[in-house]
Amino acid sequence: MTPLKTSNFDFTIFISMILLILIGIIGIYSSGPHGTQYLKQAMWFFLGLILFFVTLFFNYNFYLKYAEYIYFANILLLILTLLIGKNMRNTRGWIALGGVHLQTAEFMKISAIMMLAKYLSDNAGKLASLKDYLIPIFIILFPAFLILMQPDLGSALVLIPILVAMLYVSGMDDLYIILFLVISFLSIGLPLWMSYYQIMEPDSHFWLYRLFLDNKILLFIIFLLAFFIILLFLLFLLTQKKIYQQLGIIILVLELSLLFSIFLFHFLKLYHKKRLLVFINPNIDRLGAGYNLIQSKISIGAGKIFGRGFLHGSQTQFGFLPAQNTDFIFSTIAEQFGFILVSFIFLFFALIIKNIFAIIRISKDMFGSLVATGIVTVFFFHILVNLGMCTGILPVIGLPLPFLSYGGSSLLMFMFSMGVVMNIKRHRFVHL
Repeated sequence: MTPLKTSNFDFTIFISMILLILIGIIGIYSSGPHGTQYLKQAMWFFLGLILFFVTLFFNYNFYLKYAEYIYFANILLLILTLLIGKNMRNTRGWIALGGVHLQTAEFMKISAIMMLAKYLSDNAGKLASLKDYLIPIFIILFPAFLILMQPDLGSALVLIPILVAMLYVSGMDDLYIILFLVISFLSIGLPLWMSYYQIMEPDSHFWLYRLFLDNKILLFIIFLLAFFIILLFLLFLLTQKKIYQQLGIIILVLELSLLFSIFLFHFLKLYHKKRLLVFINPNIDRLGAGYNLIQSKISIGAGKIFGRGFLHGSQTQFGFLPAQNTDFIFSTIAEQFGFILVSFIFLFFALIIKNIFAIIRISKDMFGSLVATGIVTVFFFHILVNLGMCTGILPVIGLPLPFLSYGGSSLLMFMFSMGVVMNIKRHRFVHL
């Protein structure tokens, strides 16, 4: 434990975080008749402050030592959640402790970052071929699969950009990064595309859509691609000709993309697919996610420059805007306080991101840089997706807006993360 010096304390991150949380509590209070939710958020804020300052006093290398234990403890929590977790909003993602409900996927995000950072820093310079990256990929994809089983698509998807960003910073070959991005894009894009046909044009004769519905042909294609992959890699081993290896990798990318696409297409329930596609056409789910999206856009537009005033937003006060204190807290704030306060929210987010990038640059060890990279990726992805949801330019996948949305687990995770980032700055010259 080391003394806290103000010269190493990032006041910009701290003050921006505090102001965002206070704006969030005001937004939750003003979002309608939700009883004591704003008081609960204030309580989580108080607990988060304690956690934040406790985190500052311990050298972040503590997490390097115990990353495996933290990771596997959270894996067990995810499995326990699937077995005995509480079902809320069509998701079995919460564990009840007394009167408190903790969303275990939120804590998995930071523990996965630490585990991946430990593995990549311990093996720095040793990861050369694609097979060397199977373990770090598994570190992320296994908890992503468990979270998807809840099902919580939003929290599962967050882990993908974490993996890409941390692999890139660790020095992974650009070609492998591109291949991974292609697999991710196809794995998510194809099932969404096919889901659109399933909902809007179920009788379509589009060959790819009919293919996704025919399990026998799909199975045949999967085995055929697997045969060619094995054949090409055997030819490469025998001849050492790069062309066989390159063709094998291309087919492997197609095979993995197809497998993940089929899994998502058949795993996601119809209401999940509708939620994901309403940003293209709100009429896909006019009484569900489409309605939410329409009301969110009305709320944001109604706020204009100066807003309708505190407790004077008709969309929120009369309950037209659903999830107004969680997924659509931004719309609640925009309606009542307008573009002026929204601009300050953007400013505080930008300052936090800017200063985390500065901390990444000055960090003196790989572990610290990678952890900070993972944290800023989670932070940015949550902001991007939530604002995209509220404005109708991205699918509705239910990610909270950092520091603003109601929810103790999310607030604790982000406050802890900021404490870890500032710890990396404080101890950048301290090595164990």
